[in-house]
Amino acid sequence: ASCQHVVAVASTDSNDTKSSLSTFGPWVHVAAPGGVNALAHQILSTSNTGGYVEMQGTSMAAPVVSGVAALLWASSYGTSSQAVVNRLFETADPVAGTGSSWAYGRINAAAAVSAPQPSPTATETPTATPTATASATSTATTTLTATATASATPTLTPTSTPTSSPTPQSASASFWGRIAFLGRGPAPNSSWQTTVQLSFQQSHSSAVPTTASATTDTSGEFVVPNLQPGTYDVQLKMAQGLSKLAPGVVLSPGNNPALDFGQVAVGDINGDDAIDLLDFSMLRTTFGKCDRDTGYDARADLNGDGCVDLLDFSLLRVNFGRFGPLLVP
Repeated sequence: ASCQHVVAVASTDSNDTKSSLSTFGPWVHVAAPGGVNALAHQILSTSNTGGYVEMQGTSMAAPVVSGVAALLWASSYGTSSQAVVNRLFETADPVAGTGSSWAYGRINAAAAVSAPQPSPTATETPTATPTATASATSTATTTLTATATASATPTLTPTSTPTSSPTPQSASASFWGRIAFLGRGPAPNSSWQTTVQLSFQQSHSSAVPTTASATTDTSGEFVVPNLQPGTYDVQLKMAQGLSKLAPGVVLSPGNNPALDFGQVAVGDINGDDAIDLLDFSMLRTTFGKCDRDTGYDARADLNGDGCVDLLDFSLLRVNFGRFGPLLVP
């Protein structure tokens, strides 16, 4: 069911390969156990006549995914529907067929609900300090003849004053990214300059994500500075394009290697992160208009050339039926 706000599910067999009865394609999000084929029923299910029966198909696979989603809602990861979906996707196992028959992999319930691993904490070990002990020493006493001697002049010895050293501050991280466009000519190109919205969600955390906006240059590159180092699920969204998700991105202090988000799938004219009949209707309304014409809608000008024409229709048609977030390979 490649519909907006719906997770599409394929069926796999006991060998983690696609079932012969399952639909498949890059628009499918995840896979789950559903049996081998119509002649080999391998999934136990309750029956409307009572008891259990063996059944097969995506009708068996989809409830598995629904069950894992329910477990996530009951866990610390269940902060929002998008957080649950992201967790489903990022913990799926990349079995054979991932990237072609489905986007993210075969669902993994144990990995999805597992608690984040705590960071190791250094334990301070006390060190024994030797203590000097005074011991009594017998001293011989002799009788001396008093002789006048000059008294020594005391000498002042300067004492150094300890100076506190400043505590080093942790350096911030800079996130570099890159996107590409279809239908806008080769880079560098002024039409590649656009504003992108980014969300940095700490991996395996329910903390509020950090959001930022950035402007790409003529080659589609951008930078977001002053981020806290850590591991993040990074989501990118731009006007007209479907969002893209890059899970488990490690940001170290200083500059980090640029993350290539790849080509942006454009056609999301109404900005709901799906490319469907609503977008087609909006493009049709302004079709044939240019930026100086009455009725021109820049949102439907998908390649940014100032006119809504067949090129824009072709870009929408290529991505029709898709919705975000799309996983970054």
